[in-house]
Amino acid sequence: MEKTIIFSITVVLCFGKFITSAAEVSEIDVSISQTETVNYIPVDTAVNKEFHFNGSELGMARADQCKCKNGKCMRACDIEKTTSCEDQRMVCVCNPEFAKQGEGECEYCDCGQGFNCTFKWAYNILWEKTCICPDGYFFNDIYSSKCIPECSRKRPCKYDGTCSYYGAHKMCACPWETKGFLCEEIECGSKCQNRLEVDCLYDQFERVVYCSCKNQSLYYDEEANICRQCTCGSGECEFNSNGQKICKCLDGFYEKEGICKTCDCHSLNDMKTKCELTGNTKRCFCQKGFKDVLGHCEDINECETNNTCHPSATCYNIFGGFFCRCPNDYEGTDGEKVEPGEVCEDIDECDKSPNHCWFFDNVKCVNLPGSYKCECFQGYEPRTYSDEPHQTTCVRTSKNVGPAMIVVGTTLVLMLVSYLAHVRVKKRAARSN
Repeated sequence: MEKTIIFSITVVLCFGKFITSAAEVSEIDVSISQTETVNYIPVDTAVNKEFHFNGSELGMARADQCKCKNGKCMRACDIEKTTSCEDQRMVCVCNPEFAKQGEGECEYCDCGQGFNCTFKWAYNILWEKTCICPDGYFFNDIYSSKCIPECSRKRPCKYDGTCSYYGAHKMCACPWETKGFLCEEIECGSKCQNRLEVDCLYDQFERVVYCSCKNQSLYYDEEANICRQCTCGSGECEFNSNGQKICKCLDGFYEKEGICKTCDCHSLNDMKTKCELTGNTKRCFCQKGFKDVLGHCEDINECETNNTCHPSATCYNIFGGFFCRCPNDYEGTDGEKVEPGEVCEDIDECDKSPNHCWFFDNVKCVNLPGSYKCECFQGYEPRTYSDEPHQTTCVRTSKNVGPAMIVVGTTLVLMLVSYLAHVRVKKRAARSN
């Protein structure tokens, strides 16, 4: 019975104090300085979530008991989390990412997602905002009105942007056609307009913006600004990392304007000859023995440009190649045609059986460099000296002493003349004495 009476008295006292506090709310709120308002919302977003209490837990007053735009009216004791709720003042608590500007007015901070701020009445003319940024972020209203992320190893600049100090903080220097505090945004401009079908991407190696079809089986036609079916003609259609069409043409074809066209590098229409188009110039990858001359394969005269035949052999140019051949009566390992650099050896016609002189009587075969001759045996002489050396015919030598006698007679005459001249000289000498 005593406990019931005590409880009733307590309820009456609390209710009376609640009515008194409600009447004083407006006077208390007026006492808050208009030059520097208090933002009751903490920086930590986790704490902000704790203010989303339900009315029964906080004992919130009706909405007409305090003024609070973009926030909630709450008891001061619930905000401070005191054990006993004696302070029944109702104050305006702003929603996350909002801060107070004057009485009951919460304005959007616009400092970035999850970041709070404070507003200060400055110079009696405007509200000055200060963003409350966590570690890794900084606020500088010269660069931005938001919390700016600092770049670091854990938070690098995208697309090969450069992280450098600007004053006391690190910021990204972004490459061409990118922007954002961490270079995370691509400046597509008027490119890739149909975003339902096309993605705007960035090639950090080429440092260019490009468009890629969402449907990977299509390619983006930059001139028409639409996605098209991939066709190449005589080749296979593929896409590079930028989503651009690439034709892998068959041998004998090259890509021009997205279509595989015939190389036409050879007068013989050799379809195996490959080619490519660089700028507006066609280049043929000619086969061995040919060279590219203004987009056409022409024969190389190896005998003039790079003669690799041995000096003993002769070089002969043919269409698409050459060969080495030995002169007559010379040969190589496999006959008269020799490999480049191979020496031509003399053919010993007399070593063959039968030899070339076998058909003639009383002769023998004598080998000569690059040739041979038929020579008479001893005791024989050519029938006639007008015969070809390869066709010499021989007869036995005749015993004619005429020539020998002439020689002997001539010798004796000369000896006699010499003697008579000697005698005459002696006679003259004797007379003079």
